[in-house]
Amino acid sequence: MDGQIEVVNWSLGNLLRCLIGEGENPRNWESILPLAEFSYNSSLNRTINTSPFKVVYGNRPLSVLDSAPLPLSRKENVKATKMTDFMQSVHAQVKERIEHSNANYKAATDIHRRRLIFKEEDLV
Repeated sequence: MDGQIEVVNWSLGNLLRCLIGEGENPRNWESILPLAEFSYNSSLNRTINTSPFKVVYGNRPLSVLDSAPLPLSRKENVKATKMTDFMQSVHAQVKERIEHSNANYKAATDIHRRRLIFKEEDLV
């Protein structure tokens, strides 16, 4: 695993421990998962500088009910077309921010690396 996934796993573990706590039934963690998912997806992500909800849906929900699916209209809608264009631009921005963040991490790590060139018959 890379360090980023380890940090996410650590954060999610802490979130679940905080939500479950030392309550009456600590084995009932599966009932807490939807709340944990909502909390994590509505929190600000440092790398992309927005929440996962905003990346997927275009805005950050104010409550759990705001993320409930709504029935889709069968007609084409101008607002839907604008929303699609907006979402594509958000996804492009997020991709650019992730690439920029990865480049920064790489540059910071490469400072401590040495380039080694080996010759044939070198003992390595």
